Amino acid sequence: MQIVSFRPNGSTEPLRAGFSDNGSVIASSDLGYPDTVRELLTHHSHELTTVLDKARAALATGESATDLAAVHLGPPVPDPDKILCMGLNYLEHIEEASAAVTEFPPVFAKFRNSLIGAADTILMPGISTDIDYEAELAIVIGTRCKNVTVEDALDHVAGYAVFNDVSARDIQFRSHQWTSGKMLDTFGPMGPGITPKEEISDVQALRIQARVNGVTVQDSNTSKMIWPVAETISYLSAIITLEPGDIIATGTPAGVGLAQDPPLWLKANDIVEIEIEGLGLLHNNVKAPQISGAATS
Repeated sequence: MQIVSFRPNGSTEPLRAGFSDNGSVIASSDLGYPDTVRELLTHHSHELTTVLDKARAALATGESATDLAAVHLGPPVPDPDKILCMGLNYLEHIEEASAAVTEFPPVFAKFRNSLIGAADTILMPGISTDIDYEAELAIVIGTRCKNVTVEDALDHVAGYAVFNDVSARDIQFRSHQWTSGKMLDTFGPMGPGITPKEEISDVQALRIQARVNGVTVQDSNTSKMIWPVAETISYLSAIITLEPGDIIATGTPAGVGLAQDPPLWLKANDIVEIEIEGLGLLHNNVKAPQISGAATS
């Protein structure tokens, strides 16, 4: 079961909250719940298990359900209040980047303009040639928290998703602040949906992979995080209040394009796949720079 944001194929109508399982999807509003994922989490995270049970029952009957192949999946939370990103959270990635382990992790932001769905198109910006991939686990916050302890942190999680922290390295390294190379349009593929935390027995034991044109370039495990999920949430909540629907990208393992010899920069018509055990697959194509037009496919 996943919480998704979807619309009919070929439609331009707003994305709707829904639930997908076994090849079918049902709208949240058909079950009497809000029509956006952010509103759903804001008002019903405290009873999410009940909501999901109701969705499973409805999908089992087939009433009001739609074939998943007939819909387009957008980013699971299209309108988060915040997208917070952890940097240098895997030791092997720190080593390949010739960086140093620091007492506190680098933290930067993306914005909702970067978010695209699991099968949408990554648009190359005309101002960058050094475009990189980063396979990451994303946390989706379910309930508001501030100054939460490590022990209580996971109580505030709605679920997890697959994330690609696409990065324009030539822009990123213009200064010590990385955000400018991270916040570009379409540079945050996410999905396919939010897998509820109850369906993941151990979030710190998930295989995480990236492939470019079918070739595996990253293959690691979330067990290698320096700052595990609970510690990440606790740390960030001491800095800023976390709200329902907020997204936290937890950093990437070794194997990024920057570290290849020669560097493996993404180019037009490449296919980038990010896969995390139990959470699903992103399959995004890369498109040449556009002077004007829509930001997503």
